[in-house]
Amino acid sequence: MLGSDLAGAVPELPRRVGDMHDRYGRDLRVLQRRRGDGTTQSIAADMRASGLARRYLGGFKSGWC
Repeated sequence: MLGSDLAGAVPELPRRVGDMHDRYGRDLRVLQRRRGDGTTQSIAADMRASGLARRYLGGFKSGWC
């Protein structure tokens, strides 16, 4: 589903998430694409919804299997 949603899509340049950085000092970014109707699609939210990714809020990381 996600692959077909992104096929032929041009992602927008990532925008910064305020002044947030990861623990290595890298800027955190949000990757989105603009749909034909003018709304934006969050790539991360769609990946989480389809089970291709999960949120990480710190602490122990469980395995993918």
